[in-house]
Amino acid sequence: MKWLEGITKWDPDQLSRIEYFLGPLDIDWAGGEAFGSIFRPPLLGAPRGQLRAEVKRLVVALAIDTHHQDPRRAADYGVRSLDVDLDIGYATVGHALAARFAAPRPLRHGELEYVEYGTFYLALATDASASLSWYRDRPEWALPQRVTGGVEHVLEVLFDRLICDTQARAILAALEPVVANTGCELHAPAGYTTWGEQGLCLTFDPPIELATVVDALRLEDPTASSHDVHMSTWHVETADDAPQIGAWALDITLEGWPRGPELGQLPERGRAGPSPRVVLTECVTRVTSIGVSPPRR
Repeated sequence: MKWLEGITKWDPDQLSRIEYFLGPLDIDWAGGEAFGSIFRPPLLGAPRGQLRAEVKRLVVALAIDTHHQDPRRAADYGVRSLDVDLDIGYATVGHALAARFAAPRPLRHGELEYVEYGTFYLALATDASASLSWYRDRPEWALPQRVTGGVEHVLEVLFDRLICDTQARAILAALEPVVANTGCELHAPAGYTTWGEQGLCLTFDPPIELATVVDALRLEDPTASSHDVHMSTWHVETADDAPQIGAWALDITLEGWPRGPELGQLPERGRAGPSPRVVLTECVTRVTSIGVSPPRR
């Protein structure tokens, strides 16, 4: 089956590639599908598209910038994820994936057992057919388990070096030996620049608890504000500015709008331009990155 070989040989990271191998989707750009979530068969309304007979169900999440992009005018779209139930034997799909990926990894998510083949995830349906998923970014449930206490130790080392060191490369040298297997990725000074100055950055995948960062870095009375007009990115502040430790300023980024338990709204304390300044005492929104740079001049 050439179409199966194609969809597993090349990542389905473009909408045109999915439609080429699986069939036209006939997307309703004038309706809700313009926001980037496409279901076949549709959740509501009449059937759309002309998918291959072997495709029982398909879900595509497109990478659409809803603030700046008109979905009706793009030549093609990037794809964040693809989920497809196939009327094909599990072993047949597994064989096609094994031809490309040499080291499959078994894992579990919810009630399903998956096999990870690179960026693909294969599960066995109850009728022995295949459920196939692809993700542009590795899903959180598929990430390797962190070393217990590893993140806390990384933050302790960071705090210590921020106080003692005035050169970014010295902080980098102290962090490099301790980030392995912690879910942290360290970006060297040459690859991270803020406010016109070189620094360094720690990213966390999956994101880490805000309370862990607040405790480790001794942040007092933290708040958060957004620096962009759409309020899509939020940054932690102390004393209404970027936290400062030693000779360094920190750019602590949250994974989204700060929320309380059960996605509750948090209290606000004034404004930072167009953005509210949100009090983070009860915040459960996690931290995706910590940037380190000299303070803004």
